[in-house]
Amino acid sequence: MSTFLEICQTLRQESGESGTGPTAVTGQVGRMAQLVTWASEAWVSIQSLHDTWGFLWAQASFNTASGTSSYIPASDFNYIDTDRVYCDGTWMIYIPFTQAREYMHQTTSGKPTHFTILPTKEFRPFPTPDAVYTVSFDYWKRPVVLAANGDTPAIDADLHSIIKWRAMLDHASFFGEQGRIAYAQMEYAKKLSNLERRYLPPMEDGDPLV
Repeated sequence: MSTFLEICQTLRQESGESGTGPTAVTGQVGRMAQLVTWASEAWVSIQSLHDTWGFLWAQASFNTASGTSSYIPASDFNYIDTDRVYCDGTWMIYIPFTQAREYMHQTTSGKPTHFTILPTKEFRPFPTPDAVYTVSFDYWKRPVVLAANGDTPAIDADLHSIIKWRAMLDHASFFGEQGRIAYAQMEYAKKLSNLERRYLPPMEDGDPLV
């Protein structure tokens, strides 16, 4: 398993940069700071390629409050699986936001049976809860940023080098190294194909609804 620091160190070595290091992912300047930035941005870029990566899938729940009409589902919430939302164990029906506006003017309260996701990514149940209910759901998290020396990407260790190869593309492009660009593209494509086979559903019907 590779840590963020180890990924940056390997990137420095294999990108042809002289010297040693970086010794840490914080407090760097010059070329070392660039390498850390490229590696960090590479992981975010990879995670942003698909909304339904398996390594970003999670489950969570929250409690409603009487009279409260909107909720933050989870601190790292990005997209919800609209087919996997339940209120006290009862399946809730999803309403796209464009169709839900008429419901938002209603003043009825009770046990929620429907819901929408607002453009602000808030969860809006219908009717407005009249008591405490537990809403449980499946969702996909926002991309995770590598920030500390010991941070590790949430994928199998044999695929960690995908971050190095994606960062290598930025490094080679920045310095106009055509040979390195071609090689990094080839290796990155191989790793990305493996990552997609391992962490995407066998058949995608489309992105999750928000």
